[in-house]
Order: sequence, then C-alpha cells, then structure tokens
Amino acid sequence: MSEDGDVDLCLTEPVGEVDIVIKSALAAMTAVWTCQKTFKESVRQGEIIVYGDPKLVKKLQDWLQSSALSRLASLGEMPDLIWQAQ
Repeated sequence: MSEDGDVDLCLTEPVGEVDIVIKSALAAMTAVWTCQKTFKESVRQGEIIVYGDPKLVKKLQDWLQSSALSRLASLGEMPDLIWQAQ
C-alpha cells in the first residue's frame, strides 16, 4: 500500500482498489531484500509471481529497497568487533 510516498505491506484486506499483488515465499523476498538476487531474476525463475498493471510491475525493482545489512556480504568476511567495557 502506498500513501504519501510511503510503501507498506497490507496485513488486512485493503479497502481500495489493488494495483499489484505479489506472491512469493518469505525466503524469495528476503533474498531480494538482502541483494542475493534481483527482483527481476526471482520473477524469471518463478520464485516471485506478480499480478497487476504491467506498467507498475515493471517499476517494482526500482521501488524495492535493499537492506543496509546487505552490504556486509560484499566485504568477503565479517569485520571484527571490539567491545569496550564501560
């Protein structure tokens, strides 16, 4: 659901008209969110199915934002954490 530029998931049946419906397993959407796969790649492989206006569907990859944590995977190894007692 999008209101005033904010996009959110609908946990209950929306009152208005539905423009796009996305059907997927949580693992497939998580892989997209963490940049392990692109949205378009997951759609091509049938892991994510999208119903709705083709013009809007083409924009989905642009609308989806990745997790800030996804950049950690590009480091090759996790950074060492240095904890200081207070």
